[in-house]
Formats: sequence, C-alpha cells, structure tokens
Amino acid sequence: MGNPFEPDAPPTTQSTIVPHENDDDNDESDEGQGEEDLTHHVDMYAGVSNLFAACEATNATRPKRHRSEEEKREERLAANRRSARESRNRKKLVFEELQRSVARLAEENAALRKENQTILNEMNALKRQFGLMGAGGADAGGSR
Repeated sequence: MGNPFEPDAPPTTQSTIVPHENDDDNDESDEGQGEEDLTHHVDMYAGVSNLFAACEATNATRPKRHRSEEEKREERLAANRRSARESRNRKKLVFEELQRSVARLAEENAALRKENQTILNEMNALKRQFGLMGAGGADAGGSR
C-alpha cells in the first residue's frame, strides 16, 4: 500500500543495515556466515521519514496565505491571554502550597510551644522537689 498523500508513489519500505559491533548473544565464530547474518535490519524510524514526506507534500499543496496585521495582532493577544491565564494558575498553585505550608508550620509551632511549656513545668517541679527555688519562685542559685 502506498502513501495516502501520494497516490501515485510506489509502496516503499525503508530499512537501515547496521553492522554488528558487540554481539554478546552469538559467541560462535562468524566465519562462514553470510553478510546478512552480520547485520541487523533497523526499521524503527522507517515511518518517520514517510510521515515527514507526507507532511511536506500536504504543506506544499496548501496555499500560503499572508496574515493581515489585525490577524497577527489578534493571535498575539490570544497568546498573551493564554500566557496570563497559565501564569495566574501557577501563581494560584504556589499560593495554595504556601497556605498549606503555613498551616503545617503553625501546627508544628503550637506543638513545640506546648512541649516547651511541659518541659519548663517539669523542670520547675524538679527544682522545687530538690529545694533549688527561692520563696519568690526565682532561681535560688542566681543562674540558670
């Protein structure tokens, strides 16, 4: 079957013959084997050039239309609107992430303050237990 964009073109198959460089699968000697056995047929990119040729053929038949200044301006404005919308969406995502971060850090801060107060209360209880605090609640030794 030929190229649908070029009905008169004969069917083509493209393959590239690549010589073996390091063939670990075949440890036997290559002597006595034909050249076909010493090469690989690579058809991976065969469709790419056919597709490229088809696109070129389609574009060649399409007339080039010069855009007016107004059309160019409208396209530029539309592109600017798209860009601004994408920028606003990115900014919104960053802002939401910052809000989540603030909430998490506020919770962590509250938990650390609570833990700090618990440790201070425990320290004061131990000081009272061992008689290290003065009558006014100040440190009897004068240092912390």
